[in-house]
Amino acid sequence: MKRVEMTEAGDSFSLYGYVHEKIDGVTLPGAGRPAILICPGGGYIRVSDREKNPPAAIFFAHGYDTFILTYPVGDDAAHLKPLAAASRALARIRGRAGKLGIDPERIAVLGFSSGGHLAASLAVHWDNPLLHEKIPDVEPGSNRPNALILSYPVLINGIHAHQGSVENFGRDDERIAALFSLEKFVTPQTCPTFLWHTADDVSVPVENSLVFAAALAAMKVEFECHIFAHGQHGLSTCNREVGTTNELCAQWIPLCFGWLDVLFKHKP
Repeated sequence: MKRVEMTEAGDSFSLYGYVHEKIDGVTLPGAGRPAILICPGGGYIRVSDREKNPPAAIFFAHGYDTFILTYPVGDDAAHLKPLAAASRALARIRGRAGKLGIDPERIAVLGFSSGGHLAASLAVHWDNPLLHEKIPDVEPGSNRPNALILSYPVLINGIHAHQGSVENFGRDDERIAALFSLEKFVTPQTCPTFLWHTADDVSVPVENSLVFAAALAAMKVEFECHIFAHGQHGLSTCNREVGTTNELCAQWIPLCFGWLDVLFKHKP
């Protein structure tokens, strides 16, 4: 395992990753390893520690290079700054894929809670003109995920919205606020998606995942959705390390591997 620092001078975000080091005599098939960009949650107010390294370690152990994004939050979350940060982060990983030994066509984005909103925003807004006004240096398409993984995500506005995320995302700009409810922007070009949620989540209602899944189905986008009956919000990896042990909900991890490994033709 090798830690790589990806943050550059002038960035409004931090990005680091864990990549597999080359082993003498071992040749991997294809263009390189698949990779995961992780967007932790926190209501666009903070960035949750429990959704950083713990999931990164699990995906790394399964053969994925993993990258963790700490994006602008609080007062800095307005004006699409988190989405601009995620776009630059994904484009940077893809731009350095050859050097890092990563397949640029097998990069997924994993988001938790409001980080799920950020990840899904990247999946549906990667080519939005409002976004590219903020990131003229990023080539459209270089910031498009190849797959999307959403854990108890914030996705919609209205009666089932996570109001804190709504307020922090669209503060003082009606044009940006109109982009919040992501099911409205799903198209046939949206990348394949894996979602999981708990039915009794009181912080981010399960309707967020159900409405988005319905939009994916309507556009005939490949997706897999798992709803567990019980579990608190913010489960992350559902184990003792993150203080949220839940053996049933922990099945999201092997279920996700089963889906993503087939999609990416990955053999761990």
